[in-house]
Amino acid sequence: MSERDRYFQEISRVFLARRGAPFFLSPKDLELIASWEKAGIPLTLVLEGIDRAFAPGSEGAVSPGKVLTLAFCQNQVRKLHELRRERRIGSAAGGVPSRSEKRLWALTEVEDFLTRSDADGPPGVEAIARRARALLAAEGTDEEALERLDEEADAALAAGAEESDRTRRIKTLREKYRLPYFALFYY
Repeated sequence: MSERDRYFQEISRVFLARRGAPFFLSPKDLELIASWEKAGIPLTLVLEGIDRAFAPGSEGAVSPGKVLTLAFCQNQVRKLHELRRERRIGSAAGGVPSRSEKRLWALTEVEDFLTRSDADGPPGVEAIARRARALLAAEGTDEEALERLDEEADAALAAGAEESDRTRRIKTLREKYRLPYFALFYY
């Protein structure tokens, strides 16, 4: 399966599960997914936006059976994407950090996590962080591999969670264990 196919299928699967209706997406929904892909919005951000849109107490919250289109989640996805861009822009001097600055920042965060890490942490996450450290320590960092490691870490953190609680569990455990993200776009 291509990355593009995976992007569309994962978004469709999660949205349809959250919506509570096992039908299909409309052509407008597919256009919206294509626009997110074209804008370079990572899959993890889109899925988190969908979860946030359905979270109790979110703006415009309605019961899952009442949501008909993916456009219901568009505002949350846009907010997360803007937040990501804001985090990427600028150091104290107002400039955009270089790739090597981001790599060093991420490497420092991962090393800090590994020095704090203990046997009580989620199974497998420490090994994933060690692989991320090795990638970040090398020149010419493979950013796609770092994104895949983030996905592996999220899967390990979400193990056993219901689909509807997946994002919340990942966020809670990342905060609890102070597990940094590995992908450079977070820096």
